[in-house]
Amino acid sequence: MSGPNSSGIKRGTNPESTTTSTKNAPKKQRTDSGKPLMQRSITSYLVKKQPDSTEPITRVEPARRGSITSYFPVQQQKPATPENLPTLIKGGKPGTAEGGAERTRLLVKYQIPDFELHLSERSATFVDATGQPVVTLLTELRNRLEQTSPLLRQKIDQVLATVQKEQAANQQNPANEPSCTRTAQALRDLMTQTQVADLAGLLDLSTVKPMPEQNVEMKIEVPAHLRSNPVLRQRFRSEVERQWRNQQEAVNDLTLQNWLIRTDLFKHSQAGNVDWSDLGERPDYYVNRVNEFLINRLEAEGTASGSKDLGYKEALQNLKNARGKPGQIRKLLAGSVTSSLNQYYGGRSNTQTAWARAHAEDFDRLLEEHSGPGGMWEGLAVTTKNLQPLHNPDQVFGGNRDMPADPADMLTCVGLGIANEAIGAALGLAPKAGGLSTAVALRERMTQQFGPELWPLQKMNFRFNLKFADTDAYRRDAGSTRNRF
Repeated sequence: MSGPNSSGIKRGTNPESTTTSTKNAPKKQRTDSGKPLMQRSITSYLVKKQPDSTEPITRVEPARRGSITSYFPVQQQKPATPENLPTLIKGGKPGTAEGGAERTRLLVKYQIPDFELHLSERSATFVDATGQPVVTLLTELRNRLEQTSPLLRQKIDQVLATVQKEQAANQQNPANEPSCTRTAQALRDLMTQTQVADLAGLLDLSTVKPMPEQNVEMKIEVPAHLRSNPVLRQRFRSEVERQWRNQQEAVNDLTLQNWLIRTDLFKHSQAGNVDWSDLGERPDYYVNRVNEFLINRLEAEGTASGSKDLGYKEALQNLKNARGKPGQIRKLLAGSVTSSLNQYYGGRSNTQTAWARAHAEDFDRLLEEHSGPGGMWEGLAVTTKNLQPLHNPDQVFGGNRDMPADPADMLTCVGLGIANEAIGAALGLAPKAGGLSTAVALRERMTQQFGPELWPLQKMNFRFNLKFADTDAYRRDAGSTRNRF
């Protein structure tokens, strides 16, 4: 490999650092393993790493005071190469904080994520590049998260305790070189886990915002009897796209937490009952949210139907008795799989049948408007039996169990049954080629991409690319079980 200068990485600022080879390096002091302690800058060390290495760089102790002291590793998606590894600088000269008159000393500077840690000369406290005290920033963020993300608030508390402890130690020993090792590591871990690029971005965590766009390709089966008719095939395609636009818009209006709750409540086992296995893996705060969601849903369903069903009342009372007790909630829901109360807690609702009867006149009107010559359903809908109520989004994909009582636009809630069924199959059935259904695959993708502490703060942002297939793309045999959906 070429020498350190060939990498394009800046050298450390320490004039005592050297890039001489190991062969010519003085052997003054040895570690316990017998190898010489490194006396070069950390940037020189990074260049000597193999470009294809995926192992994190470990701490490098300095040979003498004043050199760069440490590199805090973070597992990265890309291989650890000199081109994408961060640079750390420690031991900077006193300066003036940007945007303020207080003199600060630069302790640590990172490029990935982008932040600087300074020490206030007046108060010996940690501040950012603008002079904002780190403790103040973290305290404000913690207070903002009081009601939104308990798990993230706990992480902030841990980081806050680390910063305060190391800060106090520096203040008690002003004659010593200030330590920032634990604070820098805690801040960098927090920023990496929460996918924040700089310190100022931490405060943005307290607001719900769209996640990075999630592009998804989904295959739609064209019904066999339409494949040889280009006109009907195109009308079918247009209807699927119309329905899917409404569904995508509805699901993107949910937070990731609400979307996971809804799909958790829909999941089915092979027996057709709700599968509650994921609740054992979910955090306690999330299980409590599931319980509150169920209580609110049952109360709304009961109010709408004027239910006097004893099973409904028992199910609702069980949920209220378990409030704030995640262990009891898990036991209640898992035990309901074999009980008659299962229908009240989760799974598919068939209330759309009663809803369709109640809106029979609207179905007749829409059929007349759109199935005649030039209509979007021409040749596809002959009677109202060809139409179906539409959940937005589909129940498989996180939709409400119940239909809206008085929708502003009836056409958003009614559509061709063959298009609705094709969408349901594309979301919930396993592909013939193997693999997971779209719904299961996306649940796994979301929970891997975002930790539970971010679920309440991330708004869904799916962008689907629909591909229409003239072949049977999905398994419908008994063994497929919709991948638990």
